[in-house]
Amino acid sequence: MPFLNDSEREERKRQLRRNMRVNRELIEEEREAEEDLYADPEDVSDAGPDRYDGYGDEDGYDSGNGEAVDEEEVASVEKRIRGKKLDRRKKIVLIAACAAAAAVIVLLVLTFSGWRSVSKKWTVDMPGADLVAFEPLGTGVVRYSRDGAAFYDTRGENIWNQGFEMNAPLSGTASGRLALADNGGTSLYLFDVNGCTGHAETNYEIANVCIASNGYAAVVSEYEDAAYINYYAPDGTPVAIEVKTVLPGEGYPVDLALSDDGAILMVSYAYLEGGGLSNRVVFYNFSEEGETATQRIVGGFEQYEGSIAADVEMLEGNAAVAFAEDRVSFYSLTNRVSPQLVKEIEVEGQILSVACSGDRAAIVQNSEEEAGAYVVSIYSSSGSLVRQFTTALPYNRVFFADGYLMLTNSETCEIYTPAGKLKYEGPLAGNISRVICADGYWYMAGGDSLYRFAFGVI
Repeated sequence: MPFLNDSEREERKRQLRRNMRVNRELIEEEREAEEDLYADPEDVSDAGPDRYDGYGDEDGYDSGNGEAVDEEEVASVEKRIRGKKLDRRKKIVLIAACAAAAAVIVLLVLTFSGWRSVSKKWTVDMPGADLVAFEPLGTGVVRYSRDGAAFYDTRGENIWNQGFEMNAPLSGTASGRLALADNGGTSLYLFDVNGCTGHAETNYEIANVCIASNGYAAVVSEYEDAAYINYYAPDGTPVAIEVKTVLPGEGYPVDLALSDDGAILMVSYAYLEGGGLSNRVVFYNFSEEGETATQRIVGGFEQYEGSIAADVEMLEGNAAVAFAEDRVSFYSLTNRVSPQLVKEIEVEGQILSVACSGDRAAIVQNSEEEAGAYVVSIYSSSGSLVRQFTTALPYNRVFFADGYLMLTNSETCEIYTPAGKLKYEGPLAGNISRVICADGYWYMAGGDSLYRFAFGVI
């Protein structure tokens, strides 16, 4: 279910409280009505200390005082009581049904209607926010630069800081995990929401990094004409796994991605062939399942010819995707020792931008029919086209956030649902440098500040 912001949550809570109050009032009315019926002297012939309980002796006499009881009058009273109870119960059932229907309608409105407003929750002064980088971590956000990293929670409080010195920090993210590595240096830092879990120094200069949801990281480093891929545990301890390649032979690792458990590694290699560059995508399995495979390689695909797959990503549902210059390839990892190419989409025209998250992948291209416009295509993890639409927004960044596809520039944004329906268009809470969504919480960096904001339906 899509994230409900604070105002939407409060409205749902108020609706539930109103429904509960109505039900309590109806139950109290039923109890009082029943007491009034029993106490009515016209309904019961004797309203003495032993009130009529609805059950007389078989001989027609009340056991309390020995006087005869009018059986027809008793039956009339019982019938009236049952009728009152039935009416009250019908009313309660009707109100409850209406309340349930209203709750469903509210949920449908919140889920499928567009957002109409943006409100700031808090602002943290952060001089130079435009000059640093941000990544989501848990429900908070990490600000990092060459001098270190700092974590802010949903209240805007600075929970922890980690100092370091890097020439140009690289980042890799996964659910609740963050890796920061020094591009061209040798430092690697691993984090979770509680702070730094590990630190390592590589043997060679770092060129790329990725991290799995369990905290294991893979690092690409370079030395002369060779490239190395090494594994590190969450505490920074090197794992006895190394993949070495050379550009004239196996190729250079352009990009890489890890499965959630860190066992499957997907790598896009560029290599020289016939005087030109070619490309292959390779899958490694570093679990027990891949022990019998040569060099742990469980799959290799070379259909890219002269096109380079510069971006590879893991998707939900045991799937993966590779974005090349003229095609998008979808792979199934259901069989972890034999990945399969399940769909390849050949694209006409240049792919300008790509984005991935969950079980969705998207590409952006120039529109051939409308000058200055863009065509956005959203695909499922199996390669099925979910939706294709055109936008005229002059965007500078496209990404998925909490399942929504966002296109932003420095002033405004457009947000689309996983099904490709427009959810919001317009400005945010200030000058936009970077928008971050962390497990349903929205943040924005711009100017000299970090904001937390929320969307509303009104």
